[in-house]
Amino acid sequence: MKHLLNFEPPVKFRKGSSFMFQTILCLLYALPVVMGLVVAFNYLHLESLIAQTTEAMDALEKRHALFARQMAEARGEIGDLKADEERLVSYHRLLAGLSFSWTRLLGVLEGILPEGVRLVRIRIRPQSVVKIFLEGQATELGQVTDLLRKFYALDRFVAPRLSRHTREETPNGPLVGFTLDVDYLPKLEVQP
Repeated sequence: MKHLLNFEPPVKFRKGSSFMFQTILCLLYALPVVMGLVVAFNYLHLESLIAQTTEAMDALEKRHALFARQMAEARGEIGDLKADEERLVSYHRLLAGLSFSWTRLLGVLEGILPEGVRLVRIRIRPQSVVKIFLEGQATELGQVTDLLRKFYALDRFVAPRLSRHTREETPNGPLVGFTLDVDYLPKLEVQP
């Protein structure tokens, strides 16, 4: 018995030339080689970047260490600066008390002195406010009271206080000697 099986393929494949086969084979071998070269180039490029970055980082760390050393040395000077600043502030306060306008002060005192009152001595003690000590004479005690009222009425004078007063008989008539102190605020003056 004879079987009718045909093992021959129905489509005949054409045999290609060996040139085409060799070209495809070369391309298949060349592709991994080119990819390997690209990876190697990228690797070398990254290695050079890492080396440059490491050098820059080392230089930066050296500069940072130098800066930290300089700051540590300067911290001692900062403490000296704070002491100098405190001294400067105290000098400034002292000078602020001494640098007010005497002309304005005397003008204000002249304007508020009642008739019959004269000042014998004016002393100051400069602080944050200027403490003024006035010694004077008046013909009546009421004039001294008027002077105190005028001091209370002005904002630039604070806490006027009559320290003492005495009454004396003189050939020209009775004379009231007084001593008062008042705080003067020169900052409330109008500056030109």
